[in-house]
Amino acid sequence: MSASTSSDVVSVALSHGPGWVPRPSFLDVRRLAGSDTWVTEWQYSAARPILAARADLLVWLDLPFWTVTFPRVLRRTRQRSRGREVLWNGNVEPPLWGVLIDRDDILRWAVSTRHKYRESVPLWRGSIRRCRCYG
Repeated sequence: MSASTSSDVVSVALSHGPGWVPRPSFLDVRRLAGSDTWVTEWQYSAARPILAARADLLVWLDLPFWTVTFPRVLRRTRQRSRGREVLWNGNVEPPLWGVLIDRDDILRWAVSTRHKYRESVPLWRGSIRRCRCYG
């Protein structure tokens, strides 16, 4: 598996339109999964059945949350917010103080969803030809 292919897609770009507004349905997930090679995220439950039906391999890295994952999310969010980096569909990370008032803030989301894959990934093991879990 290569780290990057021309078919890579960031699921957030398929899920959220301009202004971080969720799209009514994922765009192009079937087209992505129908291509010969692709690499994508697994975080959106609406896309999982489509991806699982075509996946050859699922690699799940269950990294330590407070020492690895959260510091990465915080660092990435801080850099994007300070630099007003334009992301997919013209979206920009909101100011960091948003964690205090926005229930959907990415930092809050990371904390509140940190255990969900431990429950959901094993359920998909039988649907995917090869499932590798590390952590």
